[in-house]
Amino acid sequence: MANHLSREQLLALLDKLMRPKAHKLTQEQLDEVLREFYTGCPDPVKARWLVVECLDPMTDEQLVDRAMAV
Repeated sequence: MANHLSREQLLALLDKLMRPKAHKLTQEQLDEVLREFYTGCPDPVKARWLVVECLDPMTDEQLVDRAMAV
């Protein structure tokens, strides 16, 4: 069974994903943060979709809560 990240850890990663310039991330680092985010969720496919493709307006907290829901 995979180790899932805590809500706080996912929020910290999401902050990096949403503000890559503020965190001075290269594209490679940004890709790694995205992988770390979605593999830290119960449903990695759903989590990746929420970050990359979902157009629903939501706060970071709402996105993480949805990503953590099974």
